[in-house]
Amino acid sequence: FIIDSEDGTVPIARNVFDLTKEGYAVCGGNVPRNATLSLGSLDYDDVIETTTSLMRAIEKTAQARNALIFSCMSRNIALGVETLAEMETIRNTLQGRVTYQFSYSGGELSLVDDRAGNAVKRFQNDTIVACIL
Repeated sequence: FIIDSEDGTVPIARNVFDLTKEGYAVCGGNVPRNATLSLGSLDYDDVIETTTSLMRAIEKTAQARNALIFSCMSRNIALGVETLAEMETIRNTLQGRVTYQFSYSGGELSLVDDRAGNAVKRFQNDTIVACIL
């Protein structure tokens, strides 16, 4: 699901992990009341495109010497049988330029701005994040 909290922050993804016997969806994070739900999908091309975009941004950061990179495990699942494709994209882009550590996670924390410009911490699914050191 793509969740719009209607609070001025960017919409976020929520993976459905299970259905209860009552028919409720068990999601990978909170789904606020009165939020707008949309359907979304993540596929191989999306994963490679967003990974490539982030790696190019890291590469262009002059002070980038080291990077910690975390990708949501759901992105790995979206790669199908090409399970190493995201790691290969990172290696092919950064190798010899930036020392990095890459791993998969079960969700990622990030800061997004609300309507008032305040930073709001959000737990996300389907994302890739990096900390440049």
